[in-house]
Amino acid sequence: MKKIITTASNFKYFIENDGYYVDKTPEIKEFFELSDQIILMPRPRRFGKTMFLSTIKYLTSKKVAEKELFKETSIYETEFFNENFGKYPVIHITFKDVKEDNFDLMLEKIKYFIKKEVENLLENIDIKDKILQNILEDKASQIDYENSLKALTEALTEYYKTPCIVLIDEYDSPVIHAYIKGYYEKAIGFFRNLLSAVFKENDLNIKKALLTGILRVSGESMFSGLNNITTLTILEKDLSTSCGFSIKETKQLFKYYNISDELQKEAFDFYNCYIFGDTEIVNPFSILKFIKYKEFEAYWANTASNDFIYFLIQNSPEFKKNLEKLLRNEEIDIEVNKNITFKGKEIFQKDNVFSLLFFSGYLKCKEKYFKNINAEQYLYCKMIPTNIECKMIFRKVIANYVRDNFNNQNIQEALESLTNGNLEDFTYFLEELLLETSYHDLKTENSYHMFLLGILTNLSDEYEIISNTEAGYGRVDIILLHKEDKTKPAIVMELKKIRHETKDEALQKAVKQIQEKNYIELAKKRGYKNIIAFGLVFDGKRCWIKEVKTTY
Repeated sequence: MKKIITTASNFKYFIENDGYYVDKTPEIKEFFELSDQIILMPRPRRFGKTMFLSTIKYLTSKKVAEKELFKETSIYETEFFNENFGKYPVIHITFKDVKEDNFDLMLEKIKYFIKKEVENLLENIDIKDKILQNILEDKASQIDYENSLKALTEALTEYYKTPCIVLIDEYDSPVIHAYIKGYYEKAIGFFRNLLSAVFKENDLNIKKALLTGILRVSGESMFSGLNNITTLTILEKDLSTSCGFSIKETKQLFKYYNISDELQKEAFDFYNCYIFGDTEIVNPFSILKFIKYKEFEAYWANTASNDFIYFLIQNSPEFKKNLEKLLRNEEIDIEVNKNITFKGKEIFQKDNVFSLLFFSGYLKCKEKYFKNINAEQYLYCKMIPTNIECKMIFRKVIANYVRDNFNNQNIQEALESLTNGNLEDFTYFLEELLLETSYHDLKTENSYHMFLLGILTNLSDEYEIISNTEAGYGRVDIILLHKEDKTKPAIVMELKKIRHETKDEALQKAVKQIQEKNYIELAKKRGYKNIIAFGLVFDGKRCWIKEVKTTY
């Protein structure tokens, strides 16, 4: 039985180590047959972008092409394969690990990757180009490096008498990190010059080019002056199956590894599907991890870092305002902006933030429609979290925000008091945490809800956290249920923010709502006997609790 490999993205390594390879070679043929010469293909992280580029390289490269690697693929010995195997000089550079704290460090790392590729491709070739000589002799300036890829395509095309294939992986990783770290303009300036040089008026030296990343950084910045790049986002049908697994491919995986029908259904329910073009696509990383361990966990949520999402929640009022809706699986109507801009604070505008989350894979379009505004059509989507994993990411971001901005000791003591049923101590520690909070973060009942949810998320390993869901005859604010021990207290909360009434009136209103709506019914149906239900009322940085005295 073939191995499940999730730690490597090199096609040769994958095949030689007997990994289960989901055949994407037909999509290579599709890529070559597209009339567009230079293609930008943004896809969510961990969806196989690097593997796809690596496969193209091992099929087409004059330097590293290996026929035996493709024996079990559908493209092997086809007319396309025979015509393109080992035919081209291939430039392949990845920027996925360029995440530096300042521009100088970013530039040094990029210089290292470019020099390494120049050394590799020009080995045993007599080089006359001054830019490439400077790079090999460590004399190159920043301007030399900005023109390096163009110089490399010219040298290789002249030597091999055939144009190059250019593959650039994770082109946007340094730019996103530069935005977070505050040197965005310098990073954009470098990449604008690098990409313009190699792709503008360089048709004779490039056969095909493919750039991958997570986002399409707007044309007014990264691709200024370039009109020959075609962008294929997750909205387009072309190359829609090149990354990720289709439903058919996923079912074949399940069958090969003898996954039961019941587990298959649970897996599809838990991980759900993304929509690329009009095709349902499954997250390959999560599915492979699930098949390997047979456990339902947020595998994708725990890969790499979610620094950019963390950055958004700290800086975007729209994101904070709508986060609770997303956690409740409520739709958010968004005008989809394909041209994400990082200029000024434009990214924090409502539609830009959620468009970014959509193209990054955290949200999916449940329904799309068009609006006619001033005689022009605009695409809108009803967005929801893509799946349970993505909702878990949002909750984790909230928890991290609370953890990083509040006294951790107070959080732990508050949670311990709550789960032990000591409501008096819970009230005390909760007020201590509220004292650390800005008044600007506590404007609405929803802001208190999110604040409390962020604290409770620290219990997610042991407790199921149910937020704003149907229970009894209404929608309860928060329920905590221990995942394994049903003798532990089940906790039911109804939250209120004082408006015009007194605290006693607000507490009585919360208690009455729990009783009349029968919110404890959900916990009773789940088999919990020890149920603690209470109203929790907030006013500024004060809070009060009134327990519901009911026989369960």
